[in-house]
Amino acid sequence: MANSKYAAFIAAAEEGNMTAAAQKLGYTQSGVSHLVHTLEQELGVPLFNRMGNQTFLTIHGEAFKPYAESLVA
Repeated sequence: MANSKYAAFIAAAEEGNMTAAAQKLGYTQSGVSHLVHTLEQELGVPLFNRMGNQTFLTIHGEAFKPYAESLVA
């Protein structure tokens, strides 16, 4: 399950929205949102700025992305 959080985060970062990330992973949009939200709570920082349906990495998200990618690889 831990890798799912990282994969959801990476997909959302690459796709720019939770729906596209969900489609890429074969998850539901709410599932991806939940995984990302859980990860943000665990880390104690926001990883994304959300504007409508679009998501943009925060400075914390930018810093965390290479680490998440190494965990999923």
